[in-house]
Amino acid sequence: MNIPAPTPLGTRPTFALGAPFGHVFAPLWERASRGGACPVVMHTLGPEIERARLGPRELRDATCASLASIGFDHPWGIGGVVREADDAAQFATAGFTWFTFDLRHLVNRRAPHMSLDELDAAIVALEDARCFPPDWHAEYLDRTFETIPPLTFSDEDLARAAVAFGPALAHAEQLQQAVRACWAGRGGLPDIEISIAGTRYPTTPAETLFIALQLRGRGIVASTFSPSLGGAWPLGAATSFSTEEIHAAISAHQSACTAGGIAKTGIHFAAGKESALAGLGGLHRDEHMDAWLEALRLAAADDPQLFRAWLAASRDSFMLARGDQPVELGDDDARSLPEVGDDSLAATFLETPQGRQLLLATLDEVRASESGARLGEFLSGRARP
Repeated sequence: MNIPAPTPLGTRPTFALGAPFGHVFAPLWERASRGGACPVVMHTLGPEIERARLGPRELRDATCASLASIGFDHPWGIGGVVREADDAAQFATAGFTWFTFDLRHLVNRRAPHMSLDELDAAIVALEDARCFPPDWHAEYLDRTFETIPPLTFSDEDLARAAVAFGPALAHAEQLQQAVRACWAGRGGLPDIEISIAGTRYPTTPAETLFIALQLRGRGIVASTFSPSLGGAWPLGAATSFSTEEIHAAISAHQSACTAGGIAKTGIHFAAGKESALAGLGGLHRDEHMDAWLEALRLAAADDPQLFRAWLAASRDSFMLARGDQPVELGDDDARSLPEVGDDSLAATFLETPQGRQLLLATLDEVRASESGARLGEFLSGRARP
């Protein structure tokens, strides 16, 4: 079966699904596709040894084969999570249509706690490094932005936002330059998502507005901005927000995005939180990490030894890997998760918030290990869904 070519999706509502090693999992696809949003199949490049075998072109081909096997025939996009310009260039050369610029690691978490003298010194350093041009702050001060609720910036608010996000914004320019230089797509521009999601520190609507206006001023045409919703919106677990609280928070971010010229607000870790998001339109819902849990579910059933090796690597790396990710699982909790028989692996580690958080928080580290290579070999030996 021939499937439609992936295309940029622009302002249409979208959802992101993962495809480990190019494999699409039909149950996830069916769950997420309800509601009429267009799918974006997301990929992250593995370590160098894996890339030599499975680079962006191979991932694209494998994904198309998976979609053909489930009879998919609607508009879709193919995306890559990028942190470095080389990754952006590789995905662009392969004709990917969606690029998630993952900038969370470049956000300065000290900015909210700096003294005024420290802020002044940091601003001077950023200006000297050309992260900001002269008089960059003038357009923000002495005005009220027509957001809901209305937003204003004081000198101090603006300085803290600039110090927090200046390096990330400068890096986003480099990533976009790599995409523009190499993109092999057809017609229009690819979709760009700017993401600082995935930390315990919530983004304020004023910070969202600052970032959106900065992106516009730097010529970065983003279709989506994904803020961090903080520790109350955790990996692999239900949210502690009430429906009213999450609707109010997301609506404020949407208003700030709109004021800055960005069409959609992205919500990461959306899987399992459908009820909290019900009734909200114009979103990009990201569930791409959960596809790795589905891959591990197959391993738990068919190759328990592989699953146990992955689990051991997750436990070993959790203390360092968790960083500032929004997880409730503590180091002691991770070490004390029970030893169970093969027939209880999925129930214990894939059906509980504690198990999912352990596996999701350490995903990048374990994927780069021997267990990641073994999972790829395991999936390649299975028939397409």
